[in-house]
Amino acid sequence: MLLNYFFDFDKTLASSGDASVKATQQAFKDNGLTVPDTDAILDAMGIPAEVSFPQMAKEDLSAE
Repeated sequence: MLLNYFFDFDKTLASSGDASVKATQQAFKDNGLTVPDTDAILDAMGIPAEVSFPQMAKEDLSAE
């Protein structure tokens, strides 16, 4: 009987990069911000959002 599922999305078994890029671009778009390009988002992968989002944004972001 299978009791656990393991998901590996660090490019070993699968990659979630495309989904992460699209989700980040949509978040910027939904908030009326300049949408970062794919390379900028991929370069920021692994950096916490509270650090990477302000770095990618053309506009000033508030903590809220």
